[in-house]
Amino acid sequence: MAKSKKINMEISERDKKLLLVLLSLLIVGAAYMLGYRQLSEKSDEYKKEYSAMKVKEADLKEKQENIDEYEKNIIAFENAFNSVISQYGSGVTQTFQIDFLNRLERATNVWVKSVNFQAAAQVYTFGNIQTTNPAGSGNAYSTDLAGYRNSFTVAYEGQYEDWKNFIEYLNTYFSKNVIENISMSYSDITGEVSGTMTFNVYSIVGSSNTYVEPDFDVETGSDNIFMSEILGAVNIPDSTGDFILSNYDYYMSVNQMTAGIDACTIGRRADVTGESVLTGNENESMEASLKLEGSEGNYTVTYTLLDNEYKEKCTPGNSFELLILSSGRTSEEDKTGVVLSIENKSDIPVNIKVFGDDEEARVRFKQSTGDIVIY
Repeated sequence: MAKSKKINMEISERDKKLLLVLLSLLIVGAAYMLGYRQLSEKSDEYKKEYSAMKVKEADLKEKQENIDEYEKNIIAFENAFNSVISQYGSGVTQTFQIDFLNRLERATNVWVKSVNFQAAAQVYTFGNIQTTNPAGSGNAYSTDLAGYRNSFTVAYEGQYEDWKNFIEYLNTYFSKNVIENISMSYSDITGEVSGTMTFNVYSIVGSSNTYVEPDFDVETGSDNIFMSEILGAVNIPDSTGDFILSNYDYYMSVNQMTAGIDACTIGRRADVTGESVLTGNENESMEASLKLEGSEGNYTVTYTLLDNEYKEKCTPGNSFELLILSSGRTSEEDKTGVVLSIENKSDIPVNIKVFGDDEEARVRFKQSTGDIVIY
């Protein structure tokens, strides 16, 4: 019978050392997989966050050091923005087009014989500008304002002097416009100019620059259907003050309370820097005043809005024109308005045109002294 062999279960010192090394490697690997790698990833994440925070910190420090300058720039940019916006109308409907042509005829004596109406086209959207602020992202600001173009193609006829007034009215109209093309023919016998013209009138529309449809009556009927009373008239006095729409020295814009534009703005025409602009943002009637002083070509205008005042020399010519652009109220909560006092201590008349106001009358006159005409 064979003898059974005994199995030696003892581990040699060499194997123990190998097992110990293997176990150590397993522990190190597990530590790396479970701990170090995660810590390393967190460390990289924190480093990136730290770098971003350092950029923000540097940006905030720089803003804090220049906070006074930034606040001045904000006011200047807001004034410049309000000044530009106030020089655009807000009409885009066909009713607006008819009203515009009606006023154009009245102010210039030119007969608009026919017109080709086109739907208003949106040509610009405000707010599509990416912010450059390191602490932010997305658009620099949000607004519902949009730019529109009304295109007119008209056939016209009028005396040579009236035709020149027609061109000047368009070129100096308060709302930006462009004459795209024009044709004309002149009669030596009658002194009349006739032809066609295509021009665009640009408007800015939004909750802060709403348009109120005009309530106007156009006279119909004629004693002689083959003659235009407008064309045959000479020196018809402008009882509407529409000439101020294309010939004004200072303006005031009154709108509802919005974040897009100040409720009230007053300033010099075409002041793109905004240095002459005063603004107010109160959902109530705001006190304002304007005073003109001087004589023989040397004049000074002083105007106030709330607690702010601006004074400068001006050269208005033979008369001083103030254009006030208003808008219809949007609701019972819309209470923005202006109570205006006018004082004329100069040797020239002051003419004021209120355009676009509604029945609730955002613009009211508290008192007026001197040679003043309000349309």
